[in-house]
Amino acid sequence: MNTAADTPNPLESLTPRIRGAAHSIARQYNTDPNDVEQEMILAILERYAAEPEFLDQTAAYVVNFGAWRARNALKREAVQDSRCLEDTPLSDDPDAPTILDFVATTNPWPQVDLRLCIEQAMAGLDETNQQIASGLAAGYTPREIGPAIGVSYRTVYNRKEQIGAALQA
Repeated sequence: MNTAADTPNPLESLTPRIRGAAHSIARQYNTDPNDVEQEMILAILERYAAEPEFLDQTAAYVVNFGAWRARNALKREAVQDSRCLEDTPLSDDPDAPTILDFVATTNPWPQVDLRLCIEQAMAGLDETNQQIASGLAAGYTPREIGPAIGVSYRTVYNRKEQIGAALQA
C-alpha cells in the first residue's frame, strides 16, 4: 500500500533551483519569497497535471516556466493594485478627492507628456535596441529578452547602457 510518504515528489530535485529563482523574483518585486515559490510550484504542478512529460524537460526550462508564471501573476497583481489606488478616496467622505486628484494638485512639476518624450527617445534607437528597451520596461530579464528577439543575453546586457544613455538624452 502506497502512502503519502512513499510517493515520490516530482519537484524534489528542482526545489533548490525553484527556491533560488523565487528569492530573485521576490527581491525584484519586493514581495515574500515563499509566496513566489508557492506560485511557481503551483504553476509547474498545473502544467505537470496537464502534461506529465513536462517534467522530462531540462530543469532550467521547468524552473523558468514557473518563474515566468510567477512574474505574470505579480504583474497582474500590481496592475490591479494600481487601479485600486487610483480610485481610493483620501478619507471616508464620499466626495473626498482620490489619490490621483491629490497628486495632480500638489505636484510642483509641470505636466509633461511622458509618452511623447519616450516615443521620441525610442525613435532614436535601432530596432533591436527598441525591442530590448520594451522588454526591460515590461519587467523581463536579459536572459528572457535575448532568446525572444534572437540575440544572446550578453548582447542585451551590453546594450542596456546604450539604451539608458539614449533615453536620458
